[in-house]
Amino acid sequence: MKSDRYLTHEVHYTIEITNRKDQDGKPLVYGDLEINLRHLGGYNTPLSGDYTGYLRVFLPPGTSLIESLSGQSGDVSLNGYAGWGDFITLHPGEQQTFKYRFKLNADYFLNDAYVLNIIKQPGTLNDFYDVNIKAPLGKKISGNQWENHENVAFYRGFLNQDLELELKFSEDEFGPRLFDQKNAALNIITLSFAESLDTSGATDPLNYQIADLDVNEPGITDSLIIDFIEVDEGTIRIYTKGMTIQPEEHFSVSMRNIRDRNGNYINPNPRAVTVVQRLE
Repeated sequence: MKSDRYLTHEVHYTIEITNRKDQDGKPLVYGDLEINLRHLGGYNTPLSGDYTGYLRVFLPPGTSLIESLSGQSGDVSLNGYAGWGDFITLHPGEQQTFKYRFKLNADYFLNDAYVLNIIKQPGTLNDFYDVNIKAPLGKKISGNQWENHENVAFYRGFLNQDLELELKFSEDEFGPRLFDQKNAALNIITLSFAESLDTSGATDPLNYQIADLDVNEPGITDSLIIDFIEVDEGTIRIYTKGMTIQPEEHFSVSMRNIRDRNGNYINPNPRAVTVVQRLE
């Protein structure tokens, strides 16, 4: 019948460019596609009723399917594009979701620029598209059509014509951003940054000074000595000697010459932060 007139289409598409490499040294790039179909019609013969159809998804050549939600997606092809298909059965008032996870051809991401072409499906109007691009930490994404946040970019919009979305990748020019600091265990202070750090500066004890501020326990003043330092990507763990149990006591941690893997230093440099002893 005419039930396709009552269907809404919502598309969510995420691309993640990882920092892992394949056997040829190219980045591993993954995509997740989710398509939500909703039947807003009713039983109104001959205009509306049960909807049956076949959904086909087409992606650039070299894309390989990892898994689909239905587990029954059949291979389809069109002019060299990779594709998969699923049967649809929708009763009035129902909705159905199709999900696909795949590996994209890394050749499209080797340059500093990337173009995503979204082809409008004929016969539809105002399909909603939600597109997210995520690059490795330490990269910066920019593009006029996108909402850009460091290594992540978002696009939201309703599709009424074919759409070409352009973006550029560049090296991060900003210092590592500290988002958490805590003294969660006796003699252990952790500093968490939003990106991976250069270990040469971050593991040097001479780049830190730790002092007991005597805010909550003014009668006890610890003289702390740094024993050793561990760095795991963006997390610094400072192991000390001389810390006593002082619940809610404040300690000052001064750091300098901490930089990310692109050579960008913390700002300001040096920088001091306060941690509160809350032992777990």
